[in-house]
Amino acid sequence: MKYVWSRKSLFLLNQLHPDLRRVVFRAFSYDVMDITVLQTLRMLEEQKANLAKGVSATLKSKHLMQPSGYAHAVDLAPYPIDWNDTKRYGVMMGLMAAAAKEEGVNMRMGGNWDGDNDFRDNKPEDPGHFELA
Repeated sequence: MKYVWSRKSLFLLNQLHPDLRRVVFRAFSYDVMDITVLQTLRMLEEQKANLAKGVSATLKSKHLMQPSGYAHAVDLAPYPIDWNDTKRYGVMMGLMAAAAKEEGVNMRMGGNWDGDNDFRDNKPEDPGHFELA
């Protein structure tokens, strides 16, 4: 099946650093699963609110506009979204890891913050989060 980006996803991807955008497009091009973009660029007020709610752990989020003029982080989800379907998130993380390697982009994943491929030790757990390292 050939998946197609939604208008919203394409709009959000335009706010993402070109290197990470290439990774997302490459992962999508494998045509393994449909992926939706949940968020790229985030305003400081939203980040402060996320911190207050405990949804974020920092005010130094790479979702905030960076000196490059882009967000350096993206939140993705397999589509249709099922927050409890960890297997599909695992597949998506694998696609993103393979795409980053092929594109030569150094990337961190919220499902494997420390890069040790042990997904049980991740705090906070955020398997749909990807950022430039």
